[in-house]
Amino acid sequence: MEAKYYMDRNIDTHIPFIKYFVVAYCFWHLYVFAVPIYFGLKSKRDFFELCSFMALGTAICMVIYFLFPNGQRLRPEIVETDIFSRLIAFIYSIDTPTNVAPSMHVLDAIAIHIALVRYEPFARRKLLPPISFIVMVLVSLSTMFIKQHALLDVLFSILLCALLYPLVYILLPKLIYRKEEGEIKNQLVTEEN
Repeated sequence: MEAKYYMDRNIDTHIPFIKYFVVAYCFWHLYVFAVPIYFGLKSKRDFFELCSFMALGTAICMVIYFLFPNGQRLRPEIVETDIFSRLIAFIYSIDTPTNVAPSMHVLDAIAIHIALVRYEPFARRKLLPPISFIVMVLVSLSTMFIKQHALLDVLFSILLCALLYPLVYILLPKLIYRKEEGEIKNQLVTEEN
């Protein structure tokens, strides 16, 4: 789908193109693959909450992209041939600069950080939460530094995460665990009779 609305603004021209941030941008793929698998093996509840956050966020993004087809015009011409530049050129060739706001890269990076710091065995380790925060920030910044996203794309992702957090971590557990408690009570009553 072609963009009807452009998210780039004058402030985006002041954000430098830094090709080395492609490393953080690509690290996101490992991040969104490994962390859900880890939770799938370690904690059913954390796995469900993380996947709910990411799936709801992705679904909302798709609806926004359909109703508000957007894009950006920030990409520079890649002329250098070093590994970082070639990697960015490859990303540009397979990922059009459309459907950029909100950024799913940023959305997923925030979702994973939230899930990790909420997971008690991870949160107890002094160094791990700050490392997770740094990774989340680097991934988010990388989207702007390699000109995959504009500042507004990142801000809309942060806003979407702020809206999803209470839904996934407050409302959804109340609904699910209230239902499970009711089923357990019904099962106990049935067993007593």
